[in-house]
This record gives sequence, C-alpha cells and structure tokens, in this order.
Amino acid sequence: MGRYGLVGLSGVLVNLGVLWTLTRWISLDNPNAASAAAIECSILWNFWLHDHWTFHDRIESTAPLHARVLRFHAVAAFGAMLQWATFAGLNYVIGCATTFVPGAATAKCEGSGLERLIDAIASPPEVGAFKYASQMTGIGLATVWNFIMNTRWTFRVERSDPE
Repeated sequence: MGRYGLVGLSGVLVNLGVLWTLTRWISLDNPNAASAAAIECSILWNFWLHDHWTFHDRIESTAPLHARVLRFHAVAAFGAMLQWATFAGLNYVIGCATTFVPGAATAKCEGSGLERLIDAIASPPEVGAFKYASQMTGIGLATVWNFIMNTRWTFRVERSDPE
C-alpha cells in the first residue's frame, strides 16, 4: 500500500505539473484539453512505476507486459473519465458561482441541462487556481477506483494450481 501511494503521489505531481505547464507556460487555451493530456501523462508514468517497483514481485506470475498495459489502461481509462468529468463539472459549478472567483469568466448557467453540459465541455469557464482543486478532487476519486481494480485485476497473481 505504501509503494502504491508513493507512485500515486508522484503521478499527482506529474499530472499537476503537466496541467500547469500546458495552461501557464504553453498557454493552451482549453483547460479541459490540458486536463486530459495531464491525465494521460500521469497514467503512463504510474504504469511504468507500478510495473517496475510496486508490483515487480508479481510480474513473473502475471500476464505478459502488453496485457498488463492494456489492463492498466482499461482501468485508468475509467478513472480518467471519472477524474476529467469531476474536473469539468466542478469548474462549471465554480464558474456559475462567480462570487468565489473574482474576475473569472462566467459559465453559461442558464438553459437546458444539455446546453449547459455542452457549454461546460466546449467553452469551460476560467476559474483561476480553483482548477487545481477540481483536478485534485478528480484525482482522489480516480485513485480509489484505480487501487481496487489494479490490485484485483491488472497486477493480480494468476495461479496455475487449483486450491
């Protein structure tokens, strides 16, 4: 559990570092696209560390590398969708509550649910530093999912002898 947590923490740093780099240094205009790229970078980083450090003792008795990568990505894909939806959703809610974000761009808070959903994805509001809190909340939810599925499926030890 300790190694899993350390890898996860390093993945958070990679995730937030890429998000910061894309939104502040490279000035990517769409924070949702920057979040998706940050998530993918942290997924690949975490797989490499888990495969080489956290679960290295299980490698000989588990699936081959390509199968582990596919399993990890399948688990992480759901976790990534959960994280990204949390990021976009919280930013939309924060953008509608502009009193929390002085000077921030206001989200389109009127209209049908579908119109608001499309607007939250296509034209996300600028919420300033709150975007990092939204990203961290999504990371937390995805971490719980990823831990359960990676320990029980991705890196499980497959036994050849029935008990």
